[in-house]
Amino acid sequence: MGDVFYKSVRFVGRFGFWCSSRPMIYVEPETAGTTAGTIAGKTARGDGVPLTGACLVAATHTSAYDVPLMMRQFSRHLDFVSITEVFKNPLVAWFYGNLNAFPLERARPDPKAVRVLMARLERGRCVAMFPEGRFCPGAKSVVYSGQIKRGIGRISVLSGAPIVPVVVLNSEAYKRFASWLPRFATRYGVAIGRPISPSEHAGNAEAIEAALVAAFVRLHVAISARLGRQMDPQLAGPVQAGPAQAGPAQAGPVRAQGHSKDEPGGTAAPPAA
Repeated sequence: MGDVFYKSVRFVGRFGFWCSSRPMIYVEPETAGTTAGTIAGKTARGDGVPLTGACLVAATHTSAYDVPLMMRQFSRHLDFVSITEVFKNPLVAWFYGNLNAFPLERARPDPKAVRVLMARLERGRCVAMFPEGRFCPGAKSVVYSGQIKRGIGRISVLSGAPIVPVVVLNSEAYKRFASWLPRFATRYGVAIGRPISPSEHAGNAEAIEAALVAAFVRLHVAISARLGRQMDPQLAGPVQAGPAQAGPAQAGPVRAQGHSKDEPGGTAAPPAA
């Protein structure tokens, strides 16, 4: 079923988000527009994703609604990496599997999932991941902690696939029933950054992950400003010295904006291959 099912779900789901929301979409200038920039000779889409070839989309993760909002925004199909717990429910496993999603065991190394991921990239697919590894709203977000799970940098190096950083802001608004009412009032933001090519960092996985963290911070600042949100000064970076999973930023305490409970539907970056 695969891509046909994905298209059908996206077509049906788009209407609910279209009539309920007034989103802010931000694409960094270097990739904005239909002919903006190239990655390994491949022109980028207006949404910042290369037109063809293997690609990794790495996004922040505050709620399960990040997934449908990304599906709505990106014209290219996304193969999401999800958690094994979600696939224990047969109905959900069928639904996710037909959306081209696949499971990852986050509690331990999962070579099978890494092989599936690499096979998807070898086929030129666009794989979407949440390198924080779980829902991380508020102060637990990478934009405050500066921390992501190891692995995505090495996957990029091994596959040669560029990483497109994405920040989704206020997706958790859709937990409220009123947000679904057809009044074009729900505000959320999606910020898409410049693709990070492994060749830019001489194949250094840690440098790639540090660049990804810096991109998350930069995009969070940009989309927050455009949504009219007051910025908290305790952001990580803008470029944190050392590897991406170095300790939390040297900043004072920040106010959490949500719950940190891990929920079904969260995804994680794979371990180093």
